[in-house]
Amino acid sequence: MAKRCVPARNFSAPKFLNKPVIAIVDRPSSVQSNINIVSAINLKPGTADVIPSAVANSILGSRDLSSRLNSNLREKHAFTYGAYSSVNADKVVGNFTAGASVRNEKTDSAIQEFLNEFNRLKKEAVDEKLVDTTKKLMSGEFALSLESPSTVARFALNTARYNLPADYYQNYLANLSKVNAAGVQQMANKYISNNNMYIVIVGNAKEIAKGLEKYGDVKYFDIYGNETQPSTTKAVDAGITGKSIIEKYIAAVGGDAAIAAIKDAEIKGTAEIPGAPMKPDFARKYILGSAYSSIVSAMGGAMVLQKQVVANGVYTSIQNGQTETLEDDDKEELDEETMFVNEVYYLKNNYTLNVAGIEALDGKDVYAVKVKSAKGRGFTNYYDVVTGFKVKTTQMVDGPAGAKVPVSTILGDYKTYSNVQMPTKVILDQGVKITVTFTDVKINSGLKVEDFK
Repeated sequence: MAKRCVPARNFSAPKFLNKPVIAIVDRPSSVQSNINIVSAINLKPGTADVIPSAVANSILGSRDLSSRLNSNLREKHAFTYGAYSSVNADKVVGNFTAGASVRNEKTDSAIQEFLNEFNRLKKEAVDEKLVDTTKKLMSGEFALSLESPSTVARFALNTARYNLPADYYQNYLANLSKVNAAGVQQMANKYISNNNMYIVIVGNAKEIAKGLEKYGDVKYFDIYGNETQPSTTKAVDAGITGKSIIEKYIAAVGGDAAIAAIKDAEIKGTAEIPGAPMKPDFARKYILGSAYSSIVSAMGGAMVLQKQVVANGVYTSIQNGQTETLEDDDKEELDEETMFVNEVYYLKNNYTLNVAGIEALDGKDVYAVKVKSAKGRGFTNYYDVVTGFKVKTTQMVDGPAGAKVPVSTILGDYKTYSNVQMPTKVILDQGVKITVTFTDVKINSGLKVEDFK
């Protein structure tokens, strides 16, 4: 086969900033902000700074929970599950990055702690014992990586691609051993410049933007990187209240009389999980006001993955075969579900309903209603301003290590059954999006409490 010439591409070097830029991408439905701090650096593969800069970065923000960023933002302040950084060499332009996902209200504080750790590494000498421990960890990781043929192949490719010395990787451990505390501090000052940074934040601008101007010039961008103007909050008419929005939703789905005419219901569907080889079955049953069950199963129902039931005042929750203890607020949530239309339960039990404002969601205006239950549970529902339909709900739930994590539920494809409209497409978003489509709906089929087992 004849060889062909690869066309040469020339790239102009990025301009270094004199002042940080705070780039906000507004995502009104977000309950967390994703912070990514990035700057261009002049670091080429194979140069003398690559290894000592890697040591400096490992101390600052490696995946190890003992790194400084994790020790500060995760362990000390509980802002995030993990905060990380990286220093990347490239023959065109390298980069330094650091980032974390934090609760909206902690965005400002988290950025300040990132900058504090950057300055600490630059201004304070690192203890030699910490440098030695870091080098030992990196030496072990390097040795283990050699067990993988793909690593050896990548080293060979890098040697050819970046014109590295033939013995570059053979000398890696020797060069790593030469790194000392002074070198770490030198690398931090050379490659971490607080002035040459883009601080990119994706989140609810209304909740995160205030106060960020003290870090640099604040600019707004859309999801495609086009600069935009900050979104403005639309005023809610004086006559609109949380209760009136809920009442409009109840009317939109059919009204009190139509809902009351439903004595029992059974709905079935399937779920699509990204990367999963099978589609679990979803089944829900209702006896209005007294019983509810939700079962997620596989293999035609032979394998029950999740089960929640309330009937005759008895509450049951099973997750992967393990029975879970339900707290009072968990039981209250199941009681809500027995009403088929949860908003009916809100009004009957005097939930607190506050209008947070009008936001944009998928190009449509929605009312954001903050709901507080009788047991103190808090969540936010979003209702289409025009149709009145509920299109989304968000809440914070218990996650690993006792931290709270956001969960969103998107509701759509409303269809009418026995004069009541219900969403037949539900997207559960807890990092992984699970799409549930309900296709089989039976109303007033004569369900008995005995059917809820």
